[in-house]
Amino acid sequence: MPKRQLRKDYLKARKSISPADAKLAAVKAADNFLEAISLKNAGIIASYLPIHGEISPLPLLDKITALASAKKKKMIYALPTIQSRNSHLLFHEWKPGDKLKSSAIYPQLPEVEAQGQPIIPDIIIVPLVGFDENCHRMGYGGGFYGRTIQEIRELRKRQVNEGGAYPLMVGYAHESQKSASPLPVSQYDMQLDFVVTDKHIYSKDRSR
Repeated sequence: MPKRQLRKDYLKARKSISPADAKLAAVKAADNFLEAISLKNAGIIASYLPIHGEISPLPLLDKITALASAKKKKMIYALPTIQSRNSHLLFHEWKPGDKLKSSAIYPQLPEVEAQGQPIIPDIIIVPLVGFDENCHRMGYGGGFYGRTIQEIRELRKRQVNEGGAYPLMVGYAHESQKSASPLPVSQYDMQLDFVVTDKHIYSKDRSR
């Protein structure tokens, strides 16, 4: 099936999920995330504010905040900012309650109003349209996250050689967004480290 039609079908299916089911799925996905993803060395987590039926990461952020507070650890959150139609994303610090503005490129996407210096996250929670069991991601077709993953991985190469680490890329989705067969991938359809859903945890190395 052509990629455009696949994307259309996944978006339609995602929007058909009832609010009650979506709310429950977000809580279950949060629990799965915390089971699979270590926060030990994570101080900066980039997330997103859900649109068009995307699974909400907000229950997850609430749980992470509670865990960090119990350990007296400061956790910094960030939201993406679109610079231009052909660029990678930047991430700016954000906390619930901060004022937001509409993206100048895509008005439906909220961005932090008071943008300080961009920061590089330790974990990036990535929205998606569809995915397969090998953690290949289908996005909206703009290539923003693909370019961002590529940019950050290139930036961190020197740091890895010096003892640093890549940011962990974690897709976040409803289980119904999983493709039964491998997705067609292009240059910017980057493979994620994990995909976490309300039902399962998928890894680019293994699934469970």
